[in-house]
Amino acid sequence: MKVFYLQTNGGTPEPDHWIGDNDFEPIYVSGFLKMKDASPNESSLEDTYQNGVSKGIIPTHLLPFALDWGNNYICIDMTGKVFFWRQIHGMMI
Repeated sequence: MKVFYLQTNGGTPEPDHWIGDNDFEPIYVSGFLKMKDASPNESSLEDTYQNGVSKGIIPTHLLPFALDWGNNYICIDMTGKVFFWRQIHGMMI
């Protein structure tokens, strides 16, 4: 992920999905959030984190770095674990 960000500053990875644990459906990435130089109609990684935390959508220990096609967050925590933060019926699970 670090190499991808250093080379692209966001965008869509190739391949654009991964198979989760326990035979869950693949998780598709619509795009990685930009770390810098986001256009006015885009949210940067920092903006997304600050807005999500201030609205109580994202816990402070998770950093959203990408979105799936349903606008659910793919996050990382301070230990490097990756989480799929999915919104169902207006609640995050």
